[in-house]
Amino acid sequence: MRPEESEKLLIEELFMKSVAGGFVPAAADLKIDRLTGDASTRRYYRIEAGPTSYVVCLDNPLTDKESTFLALQSVLES
Repeated sequence: MRPEESEKLLIEELFMKSVAGGFVPAAADLKIDRLTGDASTRRYYRIEAGPTSYVVCLDNPLTDKESTFLALQSVLES
């Protein structure tokens, strides 16, 4: 399975959890398309759920080095 296909499955699963939680209305048909991204590690997808459309952003989790940087930034900022 290609990474893009597994990401689409992840997005569909997360959408269904949002439906189950009552955050978004249920839809009979889902269409998930990858959108053109920006110059970062983020990936964007559009979910078309009936007459409603959503945009999803996926990003890589922070590494230890990045989280250390954010902690240091927070200390310096305060």
